[in-house]
Amino acid sequence: MAHFFRIPKNFLLFMLCCAALLGGCAAREDTGLRAQPRLAHMRDVEDLRRLPQDLTAYARHAGKTGRLLSEQEQARQNERFDRIFFGPWQQARPSVTAQELARRFDKTPQGFTENALPWTREEGDRLRMNADLASYPRTAQPAITIRHTSMRDMPTTRARMTRPRPFAWDNPFDMFQYSALLLGTPLYAAHLSADGLWYFVESPIASGWVPAEDVALADAAFMAQYQNGRYAAIIRDDLPLVTETGVIGRTHVGAVYPLHRESANGVTVLAPVRGPREEAVIATAQFGPDQAKAKPLPLHPAWIAKIGNQMMGQPYGWGGLYAWRDCSSTVRDLFAPFGIWLPRNSAAQGRSGRFLPLEGLDGADKERLIKASGVPFLSLLWMRGHIMLYLGQYRDESVVFHNIWGLRIMEEGNDDARHVLGRAVVSSLRIGRELPALQDGACLLDRLLGMTTLSREGTDAP
Repeated sequence: MAHFFRIPKNFLLFMLCCAALLGGCAAREDTGLRAQPRLAHMRDVEDLRRLPQDLTAYARHAGKTGRLLSEQEQARQNERFDRIFFGPWQQARPSVTAQELARRFDKTPQGFTENALPWTREEGDRLRMNADLASYPRTAQPAITIRHTSMRDMPTTRARMTRPRPFAWDNPFDMFQYSALLLGTPLYAAHLSADGLWYFVESPIASGWVPAEDVALADAAFMAQYQNGRYAAIIRDDLPLVTETGVIGRTHVGAVYPLHRESANGVTVLAPVRGPREEAVIATAQFGPDQAKAKPLPLHPAWIAKIGNQMMGQPYGWGGLYAWRDCSSTVRDLFAPFGIWLPRNSAAQGRSGRFLPLEGLDGADKERLIKASGVPFLSLLWMRGHIMLYLGQYRDESVVFHNIWGLRIMEEGNDDARHVLGRAVVSSLRIGRELPALQDGACLLDRLLGMTTLSREGTDAP
């Protein structure tokens, strides 16, 4: 259960979900279309037919080779990226206390298992017993992921669903899934479960439980060699990471590795593998020039477009399930090759630079402010539970790149149904306006709370 696996695409599209509860637009065209049956919601909306689903089209309008940040500021942000990325290795002790960890187990898990039965007190007690809280912190030492893996709220691969529905398209929320962790992520392994199958770790983005077989413990010699000060970023998705011993896993945009050598033929990087005593040891892997580059890449719209197009159309993955992305991990991974560090969740990302509040304004005023103050390919638009990259204006309308699960619609009296999109797209802020079942007053534009531009000059952000 530790590494990702492939199951039929059509089924997974229904399995994936979004915390963003997206709704209708205040002004929309009534085409007379009837609400479609639930399984028909995978069809497109008008935005996806009329807007180019290619980021290079928008990069040309944005000035594709113009720098979005000065070299000096980008260098400072890149140093900050490296400092945060390797932060877990600087810890002398866990930052999560025993009491804080214990509180996660205080209540029976709310919701339902994947087979539609409610979680029981007995099952919750078994999770708590296996967590072995009395011996926390049992390990307390640096570590690193040796596979692309999942971080979970509890030491289990079982799901915690929000509703007792047996079908994925009715019930897609696995609330135990917090985040994916890329192969090569530095960790602080604070604790080991009683069965030895789960580490409780602190990562650069969050804390949670990770399968022990996906982790290797790092000693001082390994960390000194691995943290060498020169790094390469992956710029192609779903690549095999091949070392001298063979394929050790798959890697993705957003991953960073120590740079060993650079040439016209590409880069050679250091990669972590597990030794005979479960310790981390160094291996090397080579990538072609179209697969990895020395970090940071020049922060130009053309480069952002090139990397973003790797993600275009990718299925939505709640919390990184199946090595796919949700809205916040799409934005986070997109900016990693440029040395721009972003937090894991959309609310924190929405305040990661120069923030412009939009709450309380009507749609026309929001559009006017976005057009006047937004920087295409550098500004993020934020609403509760969702984050988007602003691309600029297309035919005098603001357009964004985002990974979106669905639009909230009214269906057969159910005001919490979804018209599922389930993938990364370019859209306007009034996406779905033509759908008569879309609820009024809750479209992207209506729900925008703020815009942040990823320049840290002139901010108080750390």
